[in-house]
Amino acid sequence: MNPRAADELGLENGHVVEVETVHGRAELPVWRHPGMRDDTIAIQLGQG
Repeated sequence: MNPRAADELGLENGHVVEVETVHGRAELPVWRHPGMRDDTIAIQLGQG
């Protein structure tokens, strides 16, 4: 996630957050990435 957005939420790399959508939810670690928009997160869905 964007570092500025993470700062606003008090999050650092490795903190675990819960992401929830209408399709389900998951607990995932935070990874701050300066290339991300501040209103967007990315979730890796596999290794390939």
